[in-house]
Amino acid sequence: MQKLICPIQHYLWGKEGDSSLVSQLKKAVNDQYENNLPFAELWMGTHPNGPARLHPHGQLLTDYLANNSLFLGKHEKGGLEFLFKVLSVGKPLSIQAHPTKEQAIVLHRIKPNEYPDDNHKPEMAIALTDFELLCGFKLAEDIKTTLFRLPELLEALDVVQVNSIGKFENPDVDPLKKVFCAVLEGHSTTMPAIIRRICDRLNGEEVASLTDTEKLILRLDKLYPGDVGVLIGATFLNHFTLKQGESVFLGPNVPHAYLDGDCIECMACSDNTIRAGLTPKYKDIETLKANLHYDMTGPIKFAPEDKKDHILYKPRVKEFAVIKYDKNAKVLNNVGAASILVVIGGSATIMGSTEVTLSRGEVLLAPATESSPKITDISDDFLCYRAYKPGNEN
Repeated sequence: MQKLICPIQHYLWGKEGDSSLVSQLKKAVNDQYENNLPFAELWMGTHPNGPARLHPHGQLLTDYLANNSLFLGKHEKGGLEFLFKVLSVGKPLSIQAHPTKEQAIVLHRIKPNEYPDDNHKPEMAIALTDFELLCGFKLAEDIKTTLFRLPELLEALDVVQVNSIGKFENPDVDPLKKVFCAVLEGHSTTMPAIIRRICDRLNGEEVASLTDTEKLILRLDKLYPGDVGVLIGATFLNHFTLKQGESVFLGPNVPHAYLDGDCIECMACSDNTIRAGLTPKYKDIETLKANLHYDMTGPIKFAPEDKKDHILYKPRVKEFAVIKYDKNAKVLNNVGAASILVVIGGSATIMGSTEVTLSRGEVLLAPATESSPKITDISDDFLCYRAYKPGNEN
């Protein structure tokens, strides 16, 4: 077993200083670092945009695995197929979706600067604190109710199409797609002025009279004035909060944006993002329009499996699964694959081929060959998450 040194991503949306869980974890293992930056993401894996290294000598994890194949399971393809993260979100990320494997290959070929990987990016978020997000399309009646409360926007749309949302199943004539795309297409022309008119009206009303959606419009516009994401996020997408331990799974082409809070995130090893709004970065409107899933489901949470001494988050993807351990853990169960563990709180000792004591902020690489080592000396506040590639569990 090997402890890892893992890099931080200082994206502008991250929480700053000690308010960031990512910063707290970093500080727990190394107090010699800049504290006046946003601490957005802790990356644990081998992606070239943020590769982990072995502690203490700094060898790249990628190189170590290439030269130590016994660390990997029989079903692993020469390296880690997942990217494991801790996120601390201080202000909204972009509204985005991720391509399928086939779409990623094409996008990487034609726009390599915007899509650096030829891989898809299914991902899972597990809340560590209250975690606020936008995810998937609202139910049809909720979308229509919101639109009819925004006359400034409604006058720019086809009211017949708005009334027809939810009444057609043919994707070629889906009214939701037509209305949503009409808003997107005005991102640099009509929508900024419409957003300004809406916000001017809402700011003149009593706060107590505003709906949650109207309050969200004002909140997002303060951060991204006139951005089309203000409308598509608040008007069309489900807005909800995960409690600690709750999770969502985001398959290809599902629109989403994280708004606030801390989470564990695991995904296929990719950094591909199709952005639509709430960002100054490149918005690939045409790609998003063509590929988005327009299913109106309402909020959908992912249900993990309670395994008595651990909780298993195992979506229907081949690249990753996540295990949660707390003070009730007895063993590091045999998953038959290389795995990465991150300690969020407390401490414990793993009695494997080598004895390793882990405390808050530490990250460990465990080999596929470890056969259910015991976990001892567990503190009452112990909390640990583990990512691995499923398919070879014992």
